[in-house]
Parts: sequence; C-alpha cells; structure tokens
Amino acid sequence: MWGGGESLSSLQGQTFISWKPPTALRLRSGQQPADMFVSTSTLPGAMAPKERSRAAVDLTPTATFQMLQQIPRELLEQHSEEGQALRQQLLRGATIAVICSGPKDKKSIYQRAAELGVKVVVIDFTHSWAEEMVAEDIIAKFIPIDFTADNEVLFQQVLAAIRSLEEDPLVGRVDGICTFVELAVPMAARLCKALGLPGPSVECVDIARDKHKTRDIMTAKGLPSIRNFLITDQNQLEQAAQHVGFPAVLKPIGGVSSLGVQKVSDMDDLKRTYGKLVHLLAGLRMKAGRLERVAKIHTASTVSEAIEADGINVEHAIAADLMLEEFLDGDEVDVECIFCDGECRFCYVVDSGPTVEPYFTETWGTLPSLLPEEKVAGLKKMAQDAVAAIGFTHGVFHVEGKFTSRGPRLIEARMWRRPCCRTAAHDGWYSLEAPNKVDWYVCRLRFGWGSQIWSGRQHRVFG
Repeated sequence: MWGGGESLSSLQGQTFISWKPPTALRLRSGQQPADMFVSTSTLPGAMAPKERSRAAVDLTPTATFQMLQQIPRELLEQHSEEGQALRQQLLRGATIAVICSGPKDKKSIYQRAAELGVKVVVIDFTHSWAEEMVAEDIIAKFIPIDFTADNEVLFQQVLAAIRSLEEDPLVGRVDGICTFVELAVPMAARLCKALGLPGPSVECVDIARDKHKTRDIMTAKGLPSIRNFLITDQNQLEQAAQHVGFPAVLKPIGGVSSLGVQKVSDMDDLKRTYGKLVHLLAGLRMKAGRLERVAKIHTASTVSEAIEADGINVEHAIAADLMLEEFLDGDEVDVECIFCDGECRFCYVVDSGPTVEPYFTETWGTLPSLLPEEKVAGLKKMAQDAVAAIGFTHGVFHVEGKFTSRGPRLIEARMWRRPCCRTAAHDGWYSLEAPNKVDWYVCRLRFGWGSQIWSGRQHRVFG
C-alpha cells in the first residue's frame, strides 16, 4: 500500500517515511497494482488431517531437517547474538521454493537469502525478471510456468515442478515453500499441504484473504468488530446502506493494496461508486502473472460477464464481491507480529499518515509509533487477538487497524510478505530490522522451511 514518491528522514530516534500520493488510486491501461492473483475458489481444498499425516510420514527427512532435530531446543532459544547466529546458520544449505518472484524491487529478498546460503528455487511465469538471478548466482534455479492456465492446472504444474527437484542434483528435495507475494499465499499453503511440508493452514489463509470472512470470525470470537454487509448484487445496495449507515467504505472482499477501496458519503455516492468498481473489476485481466486494465470494457454492469481477452478474467483470480462497512475514525497503523507455537513473540506498531480520501492512499509512516503507550498496547492486543482468532499459530503477520473513538478496531490481517516501507532510492528495503534487531526476511524464510524456533523479547529481539 506504499506508493508515490518516497523520502526518508530521522528525528530523535524516529524514522519517518513520506510520500507524494498519486492524485487518484485508479487503474489505467498498463498499470499493475498487484503482482499476481491466485483464486481460492478453484484451487484444491485443504487436506484432511489423516491425508496430511500420511503425506508427512511419506516425506523423507532432508539433511536440513535431520540437522535441526539433533540440536537441543535450549540452544536454539538463546536470547543472545550467538543464538541469533545459530538460528540463521540453520538456513545454510536449505532448499526453499518461492512461488512467484514479485516485482523486481523485491530482489533484495533473494540477495539476503543468498547471503545466508539458502538455495532458492523461483517458480514464476516465463520470461520473469527473476530468471536473471540464476546467472548472477543469487538463486539456484528458475522454473518457468504458464500462469495464465486455469488454477487447477496451474496448481498441478507447480506441484510437479517442485517434486521434480528431488532428482535435480543441484538443489535436491525442497525443505520448504514460501512466497513474498500476498495473493500467491493460498497457492503456497496448498502446495505445503500436498507435499507434507510445514505451512500455514489453508483454512486460515482463506479467511485472511476474505475481508468479510475475517469480520465474521472476529464477531464469532466475541472480539470488537464493525458493521458490515456483503454485497453480491446491486439490488442489495439499499439494504447494505440501511445496515451500515454513512459515511461508509466500499471494498472488494479479496483485493489488495487499496485496490477498489473507496469512501462513500450517501446513497447516491454508493450507487455511483458501486457501478464504477464493478466496471473496474470487470475490466481487469491477468497477463503474464500481472494485473492490467483492458482498454475497452465489454460488459454492462456485472462482474460475471466474461471478458474475451488473452488474459484471465480477474473473477477467476480474486473474489469480486464487494463489502460495505462503516468508516472508521482515528489513527491508522500497521502492526507487525511474529507468532510461534500459538504465542506472539514479537509485536511492533508503525504509524500510518492520514490517508488521501476517498481512495485511502497512504501518505507517510513513522516507527516506532508516536501514539501514547496505552494506545499502542491496545493496538498490539487487537492485532494479536485478530491473528489468533483467524487460527494462525506460526508465522509473520501484517495487521492494519485504527485506534478509533471506540478503541482499537481491525481493518485487515494477513500473512506478512513484505517489510513495512522502502528507501527513497528503491534500491533496498528499509525494514524493521534496524530499530528492532529483527530480520523479517530471515524469519519468513525460517518459517518457510519449518524452523519454528523463535527467541525474542519485546524490547530486545533476535530473529
């Protein structure tokens, strides 16, 4: 969600990131606001517990797993620089398959993995920029896949590609699977299940990827939520408005990066905005693993009308239904969390500047948070409760929320796939590693191959 022209400055221990926001967050021909869309509706369902157990039993332990089993847990949990070095050393020699490389500005992720001795295999669309990293000795292997195929076909192609690595003397059997592209998380989770590898729960991933399901689970768990209404047909607009009220926010339940998120002030505004967003979603297609706008939209008012183009209709990629929810006042923040064994081992709040309405374009950020301690504590609890309510027990998570006049409220929670901000020069990531001694990429890679050992304290943390 970070965008525009950035600048980076520091003041009294705070790090500020500022942006010149675009005049409007609208898709125009050729723009690519998302890296890749992978649908959960046409992907295989989650494996039953017995099926997963059989897959795990049949999986021959790799040298990496065997090494991990021989190291006493107390050594891995040391709160020291030596403990940190040991945990990072465990990554050396591990083979990790990365599903979708993401844009080229994620290259620093792979450079960091190479520094740690990780053998990375990138599986991405043909002619992806990631292929060049093989010649640069950054990644071990690149496997091109036709990402315009139907999702079931795509899943089977990727699954076969990963299995074939067992016979490749250069990399061998994979130790884990991960992705740094948010919308590829459902695919990665299902691949982990199919191969008996450590990974996030498919059910939890699908809840986190569906904003309406996330709201439902918060309510079901007795946690603070907000009024919302799922809109599957334009005839429901009046009912939605009566239930939610105004001002409100209209958003796709499966979007990313503020795609299609817009504030509406009254009924006329809702009807007008709904028509624009449906038209927008209907005019999107995926091509070569990226999202772009079709120049001419051949649909009247419904997303379900197919677009005849050489890409994939976005309906096959994200849930195109919309949700109306109440507009939240207050201070917006990002909360970064690391969970291990069902316990939050690290939590950090990053302030987000006032968003540019009605498109909610972020303007700046600061870390650590400048909010009062009691607000920060409340936001941390909100984020941790949300992650736990969804059902996640291990992993790195990015939670967005606000401290409203009624207290902390969730905007969304998802698997973490990027640091919170970038440098102005776009030549590397300025993550939370510097102020907190947490290397988020290392944490994500370690969870990717099953090292669920985490050692940390709130004020001095070693990743």
